Order: sequence, then structure tokens, then C-alpha cells
Amino acid sequence: VEILEKKPTYLFRFLFPWGMMIQYYEVPPKLVPFMEMGMTEEEKEKLSILLEGFSNAEKATARWLSSDDQEFKNERLKLIAIVPEGPWVVRNLVTGRPALIGKRLDVSYKYIPRKSNSIECLQICDLDISSGTAIAKKTVNVTRRYMSSLLAVDIGFTIEGQTPEELPEEMMGSIRMHQVDPTQAPSI
Repeated sequence: VEILEKKPTYLFRFLFPWGMMIQYYEVPPKLVPFMEMGMTEEEKEKLSILLEGFSNAEKATARWLSSDDQEFKNERLKLIAIVPEGPWVVRNLVTGRPALIGKRLDVSYKYIPRKSNSIECLQICDLDISSGTAIAKKTVNVTRRYMSSLLAVDIGFTIEGQTPEELPEEMMGSIRMHQVDPTQAPSI
């Protein structure tokens, strides 16, 4: 928690029927001014000057971070998950195919502003896995059943480029988990 207080952070919370998995990433300094959701058009116009020198993917990420339009965010947030090592049944379900996760699950976004010189700003994305489609629920349930025997699970996020000016896409962040057993996770 101390690290989250000292660095601008983007946090993904996966809300499962049986618990929660949290991933957090430090936001690069050049993207921090765009983290405040709900800016006026005038404020966004002033920030657009800062986009000079950004890559196309960084521009797309900056627009996504600063938006308070849930539909806009959901149409662009892409989750990429793959099981490179593990039981065939799970590898067959979790293939690395990108998914616009906001179209498959209930997703909510929250901005927590900087509180003082010691607590930095934070954006949170809650992914409610229990609200997903039947296919998403099946995938999660099968994956949980085999989780302790999975040798590796890779999960990453990107912002979908929908125009030539937003391509190529770049990963926002990714993790690899090894042999995670959710039954051994501490209760909160």
C-alpha cells in the first residue's frame, strides 16, 4: 500500500465470485496529467498541447485516461490473457485472443485525486467477473478449477486503436502468474 501512496498508479481489480485479484501499475510521468477523469473540454484542450512528441499509442492512452465516458472507455479497454503452460482444457479456453472487456463484463472506473504531497493520484478499474457472459463465466470457472496446476498465466491490457492515428497499439502493462492457488490466498 505504501508504494501506491507514493507513485501515480493505475489499478485493475478483478472481482470474482470467490475473491479479488488486484494488479497495479505505475503511470509514466508524461501520462500523469491525463489521469484526472471528468475534465472540461477547455482543460482537455490545454492538455492536448502536451501530446506533442507522444507515440500514437500514448496519445490513445492519454485520451482514454482523461475520459469520464464509461462507454468510450469500455469500447477501447482490451484484455489479453493466455495460458502458455498448463492443462489443455484451459489453454484451449484462454488463447491470447484480445477481448474488449467492457463489452463482456460490467466495468466501472474511479479516479482518486492526489490528497497531499505524500499520497499520489490513483485510477481504479473494477472488472466484475461475476457479471460476464456465459462464456466468460465458464472460462473463469474452468480456469479456477485448474488454477493450482497452471504453470503460467499471462494477462495484459492495451487501449484499442480505432483510427490510423491511434496505431500501432502498445501494452499498458502485463503480468505473468505462476502456479497460483486461489484457495491459499489470504482473506481480506
